Amino acid sequence: MKTLGSAILAATLAELAGTGGKPSAARIAAYFAPCERNGKPLGLKAGNWCAAGACFVAMQTVKTDQLERAGLPHRYRAAGLELEEDAKRLGAWRPVAELRAGRATLAPGDLLILSRGSESWQRHVARVERCEGSRVVTIDANGPGGGWARVTRELGVTSLLGAIALPDSPPAAHGGGEDLAAIAVLGALAFALA
Repeated sequence: MKTLGSAILAATLAELAGTGGKPSAARIAAYFAPCERNGKPLGLKAGNWCAAGACFVAMQTVKTDQLERAGLPHRYRAAGLELEEDAKRLGAWRPVAELRAGRATLAPGDLLILSRGSESWQRHVARVERCEGSRVVTIDANGPGGGWARVTRELGVTSLLGAIALPDSPPAAHGGGEDLAAIAVLGALAFALA
């Protein structure tokens, strides 16, 4: 059975291929366009885009920018810490100790949350492609080199904080009418400007 996570991973791989790993400034602005905080659009067009990129590919699968309403354990966010907080609130957070002890597992499409930078609030977000024993292969938005990148990490890496587990449900198109029309226009505009 195809899961929501595997469908989002397929969209992530398509974005990696479609951008050649290096999205244009207009494409990055499209990643940020639906980002919200406290129920309000952020209006960002640039910055560290790992969380926004991860949310963008999820939106391509569920066909709405209302990701939590579509059954994902997070909203459309610009910050990894916000994704982590959403997952904790919705019971989808898997702490690093559980992952390393084998009490929690990773599946394709799940999100890894890693510390980044010197500030305690800074995070990096990576989409799980596959696990190979104690190693996990991810597709990172705003990864090494500033683009989409495939990265292999050990579960023991000190920067790993935990993971966001996606539901095991099959993908379903959510939203309709206005949601789908807006997404189609946004996607077409972003590719035209790229």
